[in-house]
Amino acid sequence: MKKLLLLIGCLLLSSVLSLAIAKKMEPQIFPLSGETLANLKLQYELYLPVTMASKNKAKRCKNPDKIRVVDTKVTNVPHDLCTDSCFQQWQEEWTVNACGTKVYVPVKFMTDGSTGITYSVLTKQVH
Repeated sequence: MKKLLLLIGCLLLSSVLSLAIAKKMEPQIFPLSGETLANLKLQYELYLPVTMASKNKAKRCKNPDKIRVVDTKVTNVPHDLCTDSCFQQWQEEWTVNACGTKVYVPVKFMTDGSTGITYSVLTKQVH
């Protein structure tokens, strides 16, 4: 009887540990999945502002280990704007999993020949 109870206890403990390990999220993987046109350096730079914007939207998500960018898509294709100087701009939407809640974070990019690429996280449009 004691051996049976010990065996049942070990099985239960093993199940609980397996569940805990399965629920732990993997670290963020770069390059990000999806359609982003941002190079790897920009993806690293934007990761923190994007995840912070998503955390503000998913207020119950307090654990940064449970916030990950899971997809990216181009929502406004690159186009040239030429007035005094030419530059390109485009917009993307980065999908973030924040403690199981999907949050969509728009990011605007602009580039020109002299300053490189600038970006802004459109925090008022996070949904």
